Amino acid sequence: MSAASAAPPFEPYVSCSNIMKIRAVLNDLRRNRPFGDEHRARILASDLAFLSHDASLQDIGMPNGVFSPAFHAFHNGTPDSEIRDILKLKMRRAMFDQAAMLDQTTGGTSFIVHIPGALPPGTPANVEHLRAFVYVPRSVIQETEAREGGNPVPELVQTVLRELGPPTANLFDRARRRYWPSASTRTDPRSKPLPCIVGMPIPIPEGSSRYLFYGIKDEPSVTPSAYFALHSDTQAHGEDEGHDTDVSTLGSDLD
Repeated sequence: MSAASAAPPFEPYVSCSNIMKIRAVLNDLRRNRPFGDEHRARILASDLAFLSHDASLQDIGMPNGVFSPAFHAFHNGTPDSEIRDILKLKMRRAMFDQAAMLDQTTGGTSFIVHIPGALPPGTPANVEHLRAFVYVPRSVIQETEAREGGNPVPELVQTVLRELGPPTANLFDRARRRYWPSASTRTDPRSKPLPCIVGMPIPIPEGSSRYLFYGIKDEPSVTPSAYFALHSDTQAHGEDEGHDTDVSTLGSDLD
């Protein structure tokens, strides 16, 4: 490969000089095929940044059970549900990547908790049916554990799930029943509590700062007499086998 056609040097860090290098290439990408081929994934990811620019300035949620224009544009413009899942995954990753770059560039800490509002039709908006995709840098967790001897992240995430998760699911369900009335009469057979994982989950993928949490139901305290009565009843009727968890239904959870 000649020097003229070689890809220009590129560092994947935020700086004015790097931005100017990228813009110089994008202004005439056809003449910079090596750059385009080498950094194709990054160039494709820039589509999401372009389309989401200044979205946080518009506080458009789901007031009174009405989906936002962005929701309708997403569904109408992406009729294939599998492609919608891929785009949602890419948006989560882009959000986490931006937070990680902000932390690495400034030496700060970002803490992101994303709770999906869509539950299978007929599923109650209880915390044990909810999940949260979380970004938090490992370095600050390690620092907290070294100084205070504990990891506060699981408790913080569960608090967010308990306080904001049910309202999020209720808003989504109200909007869904308005636009798809038949959904309110259906009961999905998968509407069972998700896996109960206490504490800090393993990052996905390993070595990253991306985590998947499942909501944990607050169990009421049990008196000794009630415990032994429950235990005797369990022995009389056989061991509880618990809930089946279809691994395939959790596949889209994995980043």
